[in-house]
Amino acid sequence: MRAGIVKYFAGYSAMGHFLILVAVYLMLFIIYVPTASALDVAVIESSAIKPYEDAIKGFESSCNCNIKRVIPLDSNGFSIEEIKRSRPGMVVAVGQEALTTALAFRDIPVLYMMVLNPSAIIQGHDNVFGVSMEIPAARQIASFVDVFPWVKRLGVIYNPANKDVFMKDAAQSAKRRGVVLVEKKVQSPKEVPSVLQSIRDKIDALWILPDVTVVTPENTEFIMLYSIESNIPVITFTDRHVALGAVMSLNIDPYEIGRQAGDIITSGSGHIKKQIYEASIARVSINQITALKMAIAVNERFKNSGFAKIAMDVYE
Repeated sequence: MRAGIVKYFAGYSAMGHFLILVAVYLMLFIIYVPTASALDVAVIESSAIKPYEDAIKGFESSCNCNIKRVIPLDSNGFSIEEIKRSRPGMVVAVGQEALTTALAFRDIPVLYMMVLNPSAIIQGHDNVFGVSMEIPAARQIASFVDVFPWVKRLGVIYNPANKDVFMKDAAQSAKRRGVVLVEKKVQSPKEVPSVLQSIRDKIDALWILPDVTVVTPENTEFIMLYSIESNIPVITFTDRHVALGAVMSLNIDPYEIGRQAGDIITSGSGHIKKQIYEASIARVSINQITALKMAIAVNERFKNSGFAKIAMDVYE
């Protein structure tokens, strides 16, 4: 067949002849190269806890890959050298400690999941990418307004050393939505109770951020009592607070974080397009009892706005 093609184009110039031969060889190569096997992946997790396990299940559901081994950092069987000897095509790091450990791999892609602030860790590592746990401020405020459109003054307490950049984005997003952020800055957990008392009559709801200065066991208990006594609903970042009496939480879904990470691999054609992806799905949890006691109106139509998908859990 190849000789026939060459004879047919004998009248062409030498350059044309060469180009035709190249085209023929490329066609034959494309036709006969076998389909690549599934990507071999080694998974490192900070510890074998349920949120990390759920993220791994989500990843398995969509990555179209071969997970060779899942290794918790706190297990006796963990060894970086052993993972390197197994020559995986990619390392998946689940949790912040796992990501820090996985940075030892420089010549293969490293994908992370369940990491709150990856930008502070992955700087200078161009082979690292993944899905952040942090929900952008604009999306959070949009969801708050969708659920509670009557909230016009939103109180928030934070340590600028932890949340300054986030709060700048939040202030701009709130302004666009017609919400006034009543911001109070603290340097120590001990300042939180007195600051809360100072804004009691100035806010419609209180927004709790994942800030280690503000969210201590003592402050969490005080905030929940403050909410009941002041009839001020608390909007937070974790279902644990909702179970304690907060009216709403907006947080990530570990399984969906993992599924999204797997989708990035299957749709990325082997190239790292960017290092940090925002979570595409959030979960909203509502404490129905708190809402009833505070006579709070919940906009049921919020499930059709904000994120592409919102799952809703109701605490009763």
